[in-house]
Amino acid sequence: MKYFYLLCFLFFNIANAQLFDLIPLLENGTKDKRINLVILGDGYTASEQSTFLADATFVLDYLMNKQPYSNYKNYFNVYALKVISLESGIKHPGTASDVTEPVIPISNPNNYLSTSYDTSGTHRCIYGSVNKVTQTLAANMPEFDIALVLGNDTEYGGCGGTYAFLSRNEQAPDVAYHELGHSFGKLADEYWFSGSGESPNKTKTLDPETIRWKNWLNTGNVGIYQFTENTAWYRPHQNCEMRYLNRQFCNVCKETLVEKIHTVKNPIDSYLPSNSTAITTNQAIDLSVNLIFPIPNTLKNEWKLNNANVATDVSNITIQPSQLRNK
Repeated sequence: MKYFYLLCFLFFNIANAQLFDLIPLLENGTKDKRINLVILGDGYTASEQSTFLADATFVLDYLMNKQPYSNYKNYFNVYALKVISLESGIKHPGTASDVTEPVIPISNPNNYLSTSYDTSGTHRCIYGSVNKVTQTLAANMPEFDIALVLGNDTEYGGCGGTYAFLSRNEQAPDVAYHELGHSFGKLADEYWFSGSGESPNKTKTLDPETIRWKNWLNTGNVGIYQFTENTAWYRPHQNCEMRYLNRQFCNVCKETLVEKIHTVKNPIDSYLPSNSTAITTNQAIDLSVNLIFPIPNTLKNEWKLNNANVATDVSNITIQPSQLRNK
């Protein structure tokens, strides 16, 4: 019975969530065939939506020009969700313990997703209501794969988690790049943060034969580097985007993100014939496949018949009846 009540609660919240305009910023295919990134605004009033679209486009253009997103741009759709807040801005309760408050004036605007500075006592850590973001996405873009919230304030800040949150500071695009490393790639910070454990780019293993990134050792400055803040932990690089802003991802982090992209979306866009009908084997059979190519293309395909290679790196082949084996 409690499961029934829970489902009723979820349906009630989705049914009562507000609907907003969804604006396509980049579309490479249907929603079911691409990774759908949604940028939600918070703290933007109805009259500030043109500013939000400009800010969202600023972030998008940056992301899609840095690896690995630039290489896999064809795999993505990106949408801006014009969430309307009653009041402008991001909350600032003035409760951070890592600075002398107030760094900026204390404020409590009525923003839709409750985006706020001072999360977990850290001034620059911007976060909001995960439940409200989840409900808003469920009502407006249930096909989403990645979401980030862009808060309407120019003070620097951002944090990752279930979703990535950031302000519209001039460094916002690179903050988004870093925070999506957390929320999309499940990467750890490579500056010291005690709240994360074993990750693709953070480990207690010192053995080069078994360390997570053993295949990358001694390439692209990948090594086994000790955290000075806690010598039991190691990172793969000294100058990665997960340690410093305005860098590139190291090979270890880049591979993790590429693997995540392929996990979320199969590179096969479509194929013919479908599996819905039987194939007649007394005549030639035309087979074709449409692939989502990375930029530059590194994707290879191989056609096999009776476990023998019949073609490589082509989108279609024809099989003759004489090539088919009788059982």
